[in-house]
Amino acid sequence: MKKIILSIVLAFVAFASNAQFHVGGTVGLSVQSIIAEGDNQSVASIAIAPELSYKFNHKWAAGLNLGLSASSTTNMTTLTCAPYLRYTFAEVGPVNFFAEVAAGYEGVSYEGYSLGGVGVALRPGLTVDLNEKIHLVGRTTLLRWSTVGDEIIVTQIGLAINPSLEFGVMFRL
Repeated sequence: MKKIILSIVLAFVAFASNAQFHVGGTVGLSVQSIIAEGDNQSVASIAIAPELSYKFNHKWAAGLNLGLSASSTTNMTTLTCAPYLRYTFAEVGPVNFFAEVAAGYEGVSYEGYSLGGVGVALRPGLTVDLNEKIHLVGRTTLLRWSTVGDEIIVTQIGLAINPSLEFGVMFRL
């Protein structure tokens, strides 16, 4: 029994010896123009999403995104917590192309009402290695399903390149 446990521990150490922790995040800005019945209104929102990831090897990584976004005119605040699993499928020099699956919680607060729900998303993206410690990250949402609310239920499914692209910086620890 001791040999089996020792073998499992050694296998885990060998697998994790190439692992790397990364910390960073993204900052986003979105501006929308809404025209309804002759009335033109602009809505601006900002999003901040810190991120922590653990890179198992050069192909696989797992991480956690925490997001907070707020709108300038609608008094709407959104909080997200989305763990993800990332697979890097192509490497061209310092550029790595990946696809990740994220699933998590989304909470929305709007004019005194609070809604909470879950979602799943397929997010393609890329990283650009600037050096051994710093790389840039860019991604979008290709396919998404989410449901939010208890009494009022909003279910969303979409297949499109999301207009809210994310760009950020990650630092290797």
